[in-house]
Amino acid sequence: MSVNTLTNSLAAPYGNDNAILLQLALVAFIENFQVTTKIKSLTTNENCCTDNILPLFNFLVNEHTTFPILFFSSINHNNSLKKLKIYCEQIVNNIGYENFVYQNLYNIVSQLVLSVLHIIELFKEKQLLKNSKINSYGQTEFSLFWNYFNQLTIFFPKIFHGYWDNENVIFCLMRHKEILIEIYGKDFLKQHFASPFSIQQILTLLLERYSKRGFESVLPSIRQHCNF
Repeated sequence: MSVNTLTNSLAAPYGNDNAILLQLALVAFIENFQVTTKIKSLTTNENCCTDNILPLFNFLVNEHTTFPILFFSSINHNNSLKKLKIYCEQIVNNIGYENFVYQNLYNIVSQLVLSVLHIIELFKEKQLLKNSKINSYGQTEFSLFWNYFNQLTIFFPKIFHGYWDNENVIFCLMRHKEILIEIYGKDFLKQHFASPFSIQQILTLLLERYSKRGFESVLPSIRQHCNF
């Protein structure tokens, strides 16, 4: 889906549903984390092939990117950073710009997009490399990129704090618990996402809510994903 198509689709009624937008944002954030982790492993390796770095940055912000190497088997869509920016912007539009948490997150994502675009241009102009190695200027630009992404990682869970009565949002978090544990640690729900519930209480809440809605087929999956 192109950015223009995505933007137009968010004008539809579900674009006003922040619970849906949060779930879309979570998936985009996880994809960005996986790509960024790969970038970090390459840029901190003195013997890395720099030809593999630019396609990863392109992957974050461009709709059509071809990889020289298949890095990811679990990511089906590129352009994930720009998509995350669109989701955050729509949430801010829905809630209002006076909300510090959402506005700050949107600002961080916007700065991150600009940082990636700047790095791509510098790569194209061959300003980041010396003898096929990343030069000091490149290291500075990458440090800025890491700084923005670390800010994003810290702030991102805060946008979920007010949604602990929404079973769809909670179940989405549980379905992605493995990667969230990798990012934030095993106690990610309480320490970062401000969960007021224990795992057993979450399991009970989800089973009750989805049973009441008639989604009996989902119950085994709920039990599986709530098993830490």
